Amino acid sequence: MKQIIGKSNDKSNFPRTFNINDNTTSDQSKIAQEFNEYFAMIGKQTSQNVSKTNKHFNDYLEHPNVNSMFLEQIDTSIVFNTTMKLKPKLSCGQDEISSKLLKQTINEIIQPLTHIINRSFDTGIVPNKLKIAKVMPVFKNSDKTVLKKLQICQSSIVFFKNIGKNNV
Repeated sequence: MKQIIGKSNDKSNFPRTFNINDNTTSDQSKIAQEFNEYFAMIGKQTSQNVSKTNKHFNDYLEHPNVNSMFLEQIDTSIVFNTTMKLKPKLSCGQDEISSKLLKQTINEIIQPLTHIINRSFDTGIVPNKLKIAKVMPVFKNSDKTVLKKLQICQSSIVFFKNIGKNNV
Protein backbone atom coordinates (compact mmCIF):
# COMPACT_ATOMS: atom_id res chain seq x y z
CA MET A 1 0.00 0.00 0.00
CA LYS A 2 2.75 2.46 0.94
CA GLN A 3 4.56 1.83 -2.35
CA ILE A 4 1.38 2.54 -4.32
CA ILE A 5 0.91 5.95 -2.71
CA GLY A 6 4.59 6.84 -2.90
CA LYS A 7 5.37 6.61 0.83
CA SER A 8 8.63 5.03 1.81
CA ASN A 9 9.12 2.82 4.81
CA ASP A 10 12.65 4.15 5.31
CA LYS A 11 13.51 4.42 8.99
CA SER A 12 17.13 5.48 8.37
CA ASN A 13 16.45 9.04 9.59
CA PHE A 14 15.46 7.72 13.02
CA PRO A 15 18.42 7.90 15.42
CA ARG A 16 19.89 4.66 16.73
CA THR A 17 21.13 6.31 19.94
CA PHE A 18 19.58 8.83 22.32
CA ASN A 19 20.94 11.14 24.96
CA ILE A 20 19.23 10.22 28.24
CA ASN A 21 20.30 12.08 31.39
CA ASP A 22 23.51 13.23 29.67
CA ASN A 23 24.41 9.65 28.70
CA THR A 24 24.27 8.34 25.14
CA THR A 25 22.55 4.96 24.90
CA SER A 26 21.48 2.54 22.20
CA ASP A 27 19.71 0.23 24.70
CA GLN A 28 16.24 -0.14 23.18
CA SER A 29 14.64 -0.88 26.56
CA LYS A 30 16.03 2.32 28.09
CA ILE A 31 15.02 4.34 25.02
CA ALA A 32 11.49 2.89 25.08
CA GLN A 33 11.16 3.62 28.81
CA GLU A 34 12.32 7.22 28.29
CA PHE A 35 9.84 7.70 25.41
CA ASN A 36 7.10 6.30 27.63
CA GLU A 37 7.94 8.62 30.53
CA TYR A 38 8.26 11.61 28.21
CA PHE A 39 4.92 11.10 26.47
CA ALA A 40 3.12 10.11 29.68
CA MET A 41 4.08 13.42 31.33
CA ILE A 42 3.24 15.80 28.46
CA GLY A 43 -0.46 16.11 29.41
CA LYS A 44 0.35 16.87 33.04
CA GLN A 45 3.04 19.39 32.11
CA THR A 46 0.78 21.09 29.56
CA SER A 47 -2.08 21.35 32.05
CA GLN A 48 0.24 23.13 34.49
CA ASN A 49 0.56 25.94 31.91
CA VAL A 50 -3.22 26.49 31.85
CA SER A 51 -4.44 29.10 34.30
CA LYS A 52 -6.56 27.84 37.19
CA THR A 53 -10.19 28.85 37.59
CA ASN A 54 -12.76 28.47 40.35
CA LYS A 55 -15.58 28.02 37.85
CA HIS A 56 -17.26 24.69 37.27
CA PHE A 57 -17.76 23.67 33.63
CA ASN A 58 -21.53 24.07 34.13
CA ASP A 59 -20.97 27.78 34.76
CA TYR A 60 -20.25 28.16 31.06
CA LEU A 61 -23.55 26.56 29.98
CA GLU A 62 -26.45 29.00 30.03
CA HIS A 63 -29.27 26.52 29.40
CA PRO A 64 -27.90 22.97 29.38
CA ASN A 65 -30.06 20.37 27.69
CA VAL A 66 -29.02 16.75 27.96
CA ASN A 67 -31.11 15.83 24.90
CA SER A 68 -29.72 18.51 22.61
CA MET A 69 -27.56 16.43 20.27
CA PHE A 70 -29.03 15.27 17.01
CA LEU A 71 -27.12 14.01 14.01
CA GLU A 72 -28.93 13.97 10.70
CA GLN A 73 -28.35 11.32 8.10
CA ILE A 74 -25.83 12.34 5.47
CA ASP A 75 -25.85 11.48 1.81
CA THR A 76 -23.10 10.61 -0.61
CA SER A 77 -22.76 14.22 -1.76
CA ILE A 78 -21.68 15.28 1.75
CA VAL A 79 -19.18 12.42 1.91
CA PHE A 80 -17.85 13.29 -1.54
CA ASN A 81 -17.60 17.03 -0.87
CA THR A 82 -15.91 16.49 2.50
CA THR A 83 -13.41 14.14 0.87
CA MET A 84 -12.61 16.58 -1.91
CA LYS A 85 -11.87 19.33 0.65
CA LEU A 86 -9.10 17.23 2.22
CA LYS A 87 -5.52 18.17 1.46
CA PRO A 88 -3.93 15.31 -0.50
CA LYS A 89 -1.39 14.21 2.12
CA LEU A 90 0.47 10.91 2.40
CA SER A 91 0.29 10.73 6.22
CA CYS A 92 -2.04 8.06 7.59
CA GLY A 93 -4.02 7.36 10.72
CA GLN A 94 -4.65 3.97 12.34
CA ASP A 95 -6.35 2.75 9.17
CA GLU A 96 -3.18 3.37 7.08
CA ILE A 97 -5.30 5.27 4.52
CA SER A 98 -3.96 8.65 3.50
CA SER A 99 -6.18 11.50 2.39
CA LYS A 100 -4.48 11.24 -1.02
CA LEU A 101 -5.53 7.59 -1.37
CA LEU A 102 -9.02 8.34 -0.04
CA LYS A 103 -9.49 11.06 -2.66
CA GLN A 104 -8.31 8.72 -5.41
CA THR A 105 -10.72 5.93 -4.42
CA ILE A 106 -13.76 7.79 -3.09
CA ASN A 107 -15.99 6.89 -6.05
CA GLU A 108 -15.46 3.17 -5.40
CA ILE A 109 -16.10 3.31 -1.63
CA ILE A 110 -18.59 6.15 -1.23
CA GLN A 111 -21.71 3.96 -0.76
CA PRO A 112 -20.37 1.71 2.04
CA LEU A 113 -18.57 4.65 3.67
CA THR A 114 -21.79 6.69 3.78
CA HIS A 115 -23.64 3.68 5.21
CA ILE A 116 -21.04 3.21 7.98
CA ILE A 117 -21.22 6.89 8.93
CA ASN A 118 -25.02 6.89 9.06
CA ARG A 119 -25.10 3.69 11.13
CA SER A 120 -22.70 5.32 13.56
CA PHE A 121 -24.95 8.40 13.77
CA ASP A 122 -28.08 6.24 14.23
CA THR A 123 -26.70 3.97 16.93
CA GLY A 124 -24.31 6.36 18.64
CA ILE A 125 -21.66 3.68 18.31
CA VAL A 126 -18.29 4.59 16.89
CA PRO A 127 -16.14 1.60 15.89
CA ASN A 128 -13.25 1.23 18.32
CA LYS A 129 -10.62 1.49 15.60
CA LEU A 130 -11.96 4.95 14.72
CA LYS A 131 -11.23 6.14 18.27
CA ILE A 132 -7.53 5.40 18.04
CA ALA A 133 -4.98 8.07 17.21
CA LYS A 134 -1.45 7.36 16.10
CA VAL A 135 0.96 9.44 18.20
CA MET A 136 4.49 9.77 16.90
CA PRO A 137 7.58 11.76 17.82
CA VAL A 138 8.53 14.41 15.29
CA PHE A 139 12.08 15.63 15.10
CA LYS A 140 12.21 19.33 14.41
CA ASN A 141 15.27 21.48 13.78
CA SER A 142 17.11 20.25 16.85
CA ASP A 143 19.29 17.44 18.10
CA LYS A 144 17.37 14.26 17.26
CA THR A 145 19.00 12.39 20.12
CA VAL A 146 17.48 14.58 22.87
CA LEU A 147 13.98 13.32 23.68
CA LYS A 148 12.89 16.50 25.44
CA LYS A 149 13.22 18.41 22.16
CA LEU A 150 10.73 16.19 20.34
CA GLN A 151 7.30 17.34 19.33
CA ILE A 152 4.27 15.10 19.16
CA CYS A 153 2.38 14.50 15.97
CA GLN A 154 -1.03 12.88 16.21
CA SER A 155 -2.95 11.52 13.28
CA SER A 156 -6.46 10.17 13.42
CA ILE A 157 -8.54 8.47 10.81
CA VAL A 158 -8.56 11.39 8.41
CA PHE A 159 -12.05 11.15 6.98
CA PHE A 160 -13.99 10.64 10.20
CA LYS A 161 -12.19 13.48 11.91
CA ASN A 162 -13.29 15.79 9.09
CA ILE A 163 -16.86 14.51 8.71
CA GLY A 164 -17.36 15.28 12.41
CA LYS A 165 -16.03 18.81 12.02
CA ASN A 166 -18.26 19.57 9.07
CA ASN A 167 -21.53 18.04 10.25
CA VAL A 168 -21.88 18.52 14.01
